[in-house]
Amino acid sequence: MKVYSTEKSNQTDLVSYLNERNHIMLLAINEGLVIGQVMAVVHRHPDKTTELYIDDLAVSERFQRRNIATQMVRKLFAMGIERGCEEVWVATELNNTSAKKIYGSLGLSASAAYIFDANALGKPQAGGYS
Repeated sequence: MKVYSTEKSNQTDLVSYLNERNHIMLLAINEGLVIGQVMAVVHRHPDKTTELYIDDLAVSERFQRRNIATQMVRKLFAMGIERGCEEVWVATELNNTSAKKIYGSLGLSASAAYIFDANALGKPQAGGYS
């Protein structure tokens, strides 16, 4: 789970992220502590339906298997619909059985895809494409 500290750079990044009208961040809080988070981006396309991309779903290990992640994703679905989204998508690692279980239980189906990644501006990462 990502934790945002009080360092100025992190605060600036967080404020910048939240100020984007198509960005969403939900937090699960227990006794004043963040125990879960999920982010999403509304993608508006000129030639396709508007879609919700779910990113960085995480729940503190101590609070897992309590329906927290599922509740956060359901809330994202509702927020996506309010923003005109007609589709949702998310990517996860092949071995992330928890994520596959959560998303599958919410009606999302898995499909095969290639993922290409790189550091900023196309500089290949170790193990990435060349």
